[in-house]
Amino acid sequence: MNAVLKTLMVCGAMGSAVVSAHAADVLSSANISTSGSVAMATDYRFRGISQTSNNPAVQGAITLTHQSGVYLGLWGSNIASVGKSNSAEMDATIGYTTALPLSASVTPTLDVGYIRYGYFGTGDSAPGNKQPDYNEVFGKLTFADSIVKGDSLAGSVTYSNEYFNHSDQFWNVNANYSAPIADTGFGFVGSVGYNKFKDKAMRLRPSTRSRPMRIGP
Repeated sequence: MNAVLKTLMVCGAMGSAVVSAHAADVLSSANISTSGSVAMATDYRFRGISQTSNNPAVQGAITLTHQSGVYLGLWGSNIASVGKSNSAEMDATIGYTTALPLSASVTPTLDVGYIRYGYFGTGDSAPGNKQPDYNEVFGKLTFADSIVKGDSLAGSVTYSNEYFNHSDQFWNVNANYSAPIADTGFGFVGSVGYNKFKDKAMRLRPSTRSRPMRIGP
């Protein structure tokens, strides 16, 4: 590698670091915090249905949160259940979260927002064809330390006026509970949900109820 190329690479790296630092300063001065995650899963299940045909998934997320409680989120994963194995899902969320004092000792967190589910590489996108992309609005209440220290009990309701593949109106009601298992570093996660479809054909599918459960780190 010649000296000129090395110099360009070093300058490029320094420039990226300066831009990143500047972006962090701008976000901080605007009272915006950032968070993100990367995960590998043996299967990606959504409302009881595998989105990867029971195969592994690589997933990532980033969230920008203002001190007011308003946040923007982007989440992505590979999928294989919409017709092609090399397709991807990318979901964008805008929401608002705040503490909701119900009594002197009970203060759950309220989370409301809008989600756009986007699917890429899933087939023909010609006008007039049914597309899998859809929108949802949601509301969620989360109670921390509800039974044991460190646990979480949550209930949510979501609604879509035009669900996946133009399947008409859709409601989902879900409850989930997670708790640490002593100091092992492992935890328990369980949830139960119900999907209500206006479309009769969708209503007859066996996946209208889901009861996933998981134990792991």
